[in-house]
Amino acid sequence: MNPLEVSIRQYDRLSSRSHQSGRYSRAGALNRGAQGSIDVAVYQPVGNVGFVPAVELDAAKFQPIANIFAFSPIEVSHGVLPGMLAGGDGAIVVVGGLTATVPMRGLSGVGPAMAAARNYIFTLNAEVGPKGVYAGTT
Repeated sequence: MNPLEVSIRQYDRLSSRSHQSGRYSRAGALNRGAQGSIDVAVYQPVGNVGFVPAVELDAAKFQPIANIFAFSPIEVSHGVLPGMLAGGDGAIVVVGGLTATVPMRGLSGVGPAMAAARNYIFTLNAEVGPKGVYAGTT
């Protein structure tokens, strides 16, 4: 089996799980290794979500942004971690953006959500790195 094969079955399972929990998930790539487990999960948020000035950002406007940019990468991670940890190998990569690390006037909403995902991924890496699994952002 091609190790770079996109695992539609796994994506559907994760997507269904996220939709059931009220979150939206879109996995950029889920790569299956020779044993059928996912070796690499790349999460790149895709959505028609615009930036919101911080003075206009409230919980109602932030919720759909957080669903895509913060909650979904956590759901994807939890979907693939058991197999990675069992095999002692794997990688989870979350593709982020500049506003996750550099505040920019008028560009709030997405930045704080991506910052939350970035913090989660770095913390996850500290926990699972010694077990052979890498978690990081770009």
